[in-house]
Amino acid sequence: MTSLEKKIIDYVEINKEELYKELSYLLRFDSTNYITWGKELECAEYIADEYRKLGLEPDLYCPDNIPGLTSHPEYLPGRGTDKRPNVTAILKGTKGNGSAMLAAHIDTVSIGDPAAWKHDPFGGEISDGRIWGRGAGDDKSGIAMSLFAMRTLKALNIKLKKDVLFTAYCDEESGGGNGALAACLKYPCDAYINIDGGTKCDVVSPGGGCFRLRIHTKEVTATAVPVAKALYRAVEELLPLGEEIRKGLAEHPMLNRPELVDNAFRLLSFKTGGSGVMLDRGELTFGIYTIIQKEEMLRRLKEIEDRLGSEWDALGVETSGFELYTRYFIYAEGEQQGSNLEFLRAMKDVYKEPATMLGARALSDLSIFLACGSPSSLNTGITRAAHLPGGAHQVDEYIECEHLVRHTQSILLFLLRYCGVDKE
Repeated sequence: MTSLEKKIIDYVEINKEELYKELSYLLRFDSTNYITWGKELECAEYIADEYRKLGLEPDLYCPDNIPGLTSHPEYLPGRGTDKRPNVTAILKGTKGNGSAMLAAHIDTVSIGDPAAWKHDPFGGEISDGRIWGRGAGDDKSGIAMSLFAMRTLKALNIKLKKDVLFTAYCDEESGGGNGALAACLKYPCDAYINIDGGTKCDVVSPGGGCFRLRIHTKEVTATAVPVAKALYRAVEELLPLGEEIRKGLAEHPMLNRPELVDNAFRLLSFKTGGSGVMLDRGELTFGIYTIIQKEEMLRRLKEIEDRLGSEWDALGVETSGFELYTRYFIYAEGEQQGSNLEFLRAMKDVYKEPATMLGARALSDLSIFLACGSPSSLNTGITRAAHLPGGAHQVDEYIECEHLVRHTQSILLFLLRYCGVDKE
């Protein structure tokens, strides 16, 4: 490392308590995503104020107001993103010969049952070497790292040659994406670092989404049996497709991660009636991770509908078919060179351990950044896996303080090397 690189690494270590406090404060904002609306505004205004204090001119903008967004093929209507803001602040480079965006999402999933939490989900508690709260890993930590990176550059009077854009975006959870799409359309960049992941450098995004099948009887009924049978047959037909999807991921050189392959097809719900009422209807929902693109997946599901049509008729039920209730995430591959390779090298130098480029282990807005932003896009972060205690979307969500420090150091090291330092 150069003397400047060592200086910036040391600065983060010495001032890490301020980094912890930044994340702790962000966690006190309830920025829950309720799908059709969200509570990002208060947190977004705080972020904008913090960048303003650092001498930048933050842009607070709602995705739907960006020209071309609502007619874009990746736009998802019904998300309330005419009132849910993004924040972007630009640190202008001295040469203006390129740009990189640090991006992280403001919204979180709900806390669920408050009584299930041992640590206040909106308390931002710092204890036992961890920071606790809803969004600690997914994804307020990404915002904290971006803010602290900006403060570090200012404190050390480091002038970068390329522009750096700091973006906190709305509507990522529950299959959103309009916030990331708006950031790409309004602020096109050469490279995007989406700080929303659980590994060091993910450059391939799996595709997929969440579907539902609603079924109801043609006549009034006193039993849920016809609907249950119809739904059960749908599951039986879906399982072979699930196995095919799982095999496709298992054979992919960068998406063959156990946590992804094992969950390639997930039955999310199966329900009929309720306490003796509404026995004439039911639904199932399922999620998929896949390399199959949207048009082909819809065709495969339509084939299942057609095969089951006569059986459903015999049971006296009808349906409008399989419905996609999230956006369909695009399967996309990023570059394994340029800014992505530079970021991987920075991670290796800070963590001092081997690191490789991988595929993302879940659906995320990396798909948007790759498809609508730049092939020089990646996911990185310290999000604990969702299937682990304290992981993303779990009660008592947390991040390790040590990892927060190392990841912030890695991001700053990348900015120095990729953007270049003006020493004049």
